[in-house]
Amino acid sequence: MLLDVVKSNTPISDDTVDVHWVYPSVHNPTSSAVRDLGISRAELSTGIAPYSYKLDFWNTKGWGFYFRDASGDTYHCSTIRNGHHFIQYNSDHPTIVAVSN
Repeated sequence: MLLDVVKSNTPISDDTVDVHWVYPSVHNPTSSAVRDLGISRAELSTGIAPYSYKLDFWNTKGWGFYFRDASGDTYHCSTIRNGHHFIQYNSDHPTIVAVSN
């Protein structure tokens, strides 16, 4: 469910976890640090026009997450419930390199 996506170049929080979620992927690995933030699974796929990329993720806790791609852009998604969420975005470098809440 797409709730709230904000694209910016602002830094994300001090509890940032480095990741390497590549496109395309069926299942990107989630480390114990990412699971501690509350994300149990993440997948990158082709987005729905006008977006090129889609990040699906499943959370087990947390009220929102920030994702940074390899171009330095940051995307936010509010998560008022646990379960499946997604963001769609355009990027010259779509690999997700960091996540925080």
